[in-house]
Amino acid sequence: MSSRTVSTAAGDGTAAFRDDTAASARFNWPTDVVVDAKGDLYIADSRNSRVRKLSGDRVSTAAGPPTDVGDAAGYVDGPAALARFDYPCGMAIDAKGDLYIADYTNHRIRKLSEGYVSTVAGSGTPGFKDGPAASARFNWPRDVAVDAEGNVYVADSANHRVRMISPTGDVSTAAGPLADVADASGCVDGAAASARFNSPYGVAVDADRTVYVADFLNHRVRTISAQRQVSTPAGPPAEDGTLRGCVDGPGPSARFDGPFGIAVDRDGNVYVADFYNNRVRMVSRAQVFTVAGPPAGKDSARGWVDGPAASARFNYPKGVAPDGKGRLYVADCENNRVRMVSGSATARFLVVPEGDDDARCAFANTEFLPRLKVVALDEESGPVPYVEVTFTVHGTSIATAAFPNNRSSCTALTDPDGIATAEALTAGPVPTDRGLKVEASAPDKASFVFHLSVKQK
Repeated sequence: MSSRTVSTAAGDGTAAFRDDTAASARFNWPTDVVVDAKGDLYIADSRNSRVRKLSGDRVSTAAGPPTDVGDAAGYVDGPAALARFDYPCGMAIDAKGDLYIADYTNHRIRKLSEGYVSTVAGSGTPGFKDGPAASARFNWPRDVAVDAEGNVYVADSANHRVRMISPTGDVSTAAGPLADVADASGCVDGAAASARFNSPYGVAVDADRTVYVADFLNHRVRTISAQRQVSTPAGPPAEDGTLRGCVDGPGPSARFDGPFGIAVDRDGNVYVADFYNNRVRMVSRAQVFTVAGPPAGKDSARGWVDGPAASARFNYPKGVAPDGKGRLYVADCENNRVRMVSGSATARFLVVPEGDDDARCAFANTEFLPRLKVVALDEESGPVPYVEVTFTVHGTSIATAAFPNNRSSCTALTDPDGIATAEALTAGPVPTDRGLKVEASAPDKASFVFHLSVKQK
């Protein structure tokens, strides 16, 4: 098994500016990271007012002054080396490879394309105003995301809204009040125009145009569907008020403490930089897990520790980016480093959890079977978290043996203890005793077979 580990991808930890090898380079509050199609990494180096690039083992300046000029903050469009930003935050890359940047203190959205920086939207005056890009107003935009059609979504943090810039340059409000109200903050699900956020800091969008929002002061992960409905898939229901903490488990039971950056991979897994918890969390199949940092409920002390994911320490992580190859990059802000979570969790074999042998006993027809459970194990390192286990009904003459919605199989993700739990299985009715076989399988051919019997009541 190759278990998840955390390492330092770039930065020596000193808050400064220096282009160099990855190990010797210096950042000053890296706030976000994104990966392009070539595998190069872009870093929003906020206090250096630059966009940096990690390619191979070398860190360079992609936009902003390439030399140490002291205070590089400003607002200038033009060739990348002459451009100026003021605290660039979140970033996103579109299908053409153009880089969009939330220029936080300039209250603008910028773009780096083929070595040239331009302004996509924002007049530079803080406020709230929809309309043509040049006259639109943002108020401390924190992050951006781009969908397949070229729409740019903006986490407009101090306006407590998610805004959208169309490919034609029109700015509109994707979620939150459409009118300029005195205080748009709150926590309300429902129709987008009626929804409320409280300092949305991060946005991401998947292939289905579902927008994910890191709702920082509401301590929740929110979504905006393509039909413009807002919901809360992770964190307490909106009506439950502000509940912060560090709890893994089913979405409504999970707790965050300042979700900052957010990203979604091609499999639909959502990654969250959980700022005050100093952890990287994941939302997958309606469950929340801790991917890196101490297990939920343990001490969340800040620090800088590389090694096994559960032993790693971060210092206010702000941004996350999966690279599509099993690696996850983290903008570890106050460690002034870019970290990398790598290694795939794979199981050598599956077994029934201790004390769950009754799961192999007979069950009466038409009744729900106690949930089948298996533990994913590696012979050297023990339980393996966060691997997919598929439960499949095999070789039975009982036509009605199925998981919910008449499915012959279901998939579950192992929890931090390596346990995968199947959905409820039903079988019957049958005229006589019949046998039933359910196979649990994980990648790399790890498997376990339940031999069950269905008896007439």
